[in-house]
Amino acid sequence: GRSAYILGQAGNIPTSGSDFLKLTNCTIYHNDVAVPNSLCDGGGGQNLAVTIKNCILYNDSGLAFKIESAGQSRATCSYSCFYAASGSWTAPASGFGTGSITTDPLFVSAGTDDFNLTAGSPCIDTGVIP
Repeated sequence: GRSAYILGQAGNIPTSGSDFLKLTNCTIYHNDVAVPNSLCDGGGGQNLAVTIKNCILYNDSGLAFKIESAGQSRATCSYSCFYAASGSWTAPASGFGTGSITTDPLFVSAGTDDFNLTAGSPCIDTGVIP
């Protein structure tokens, strides 16, 4: 399967010049976004389409995060986990979507970059085949 890890990114996912961004089977951990504090920012007033499916987004930086910037992106989320150990996530206008949860994914040891899920993780068997 396809998967990606985005760890300790100091900023948002750059999407300038794009019309869409699709994140599937991704784990995003400790993404330290400051201003404009959105994960995906189309920039320049673009109307960026963002799709997040079967992903785990884990915020532990103490900041409040948004999936989209007002007027610059529109997001569709499904079957994903949005967790804030500190700080918070602000749902996109469409909400976190079908099958999504906002509880701790229970990584084996995120601090040592072991993003396997423990046996009791609420994320196990909650995604869909993309």
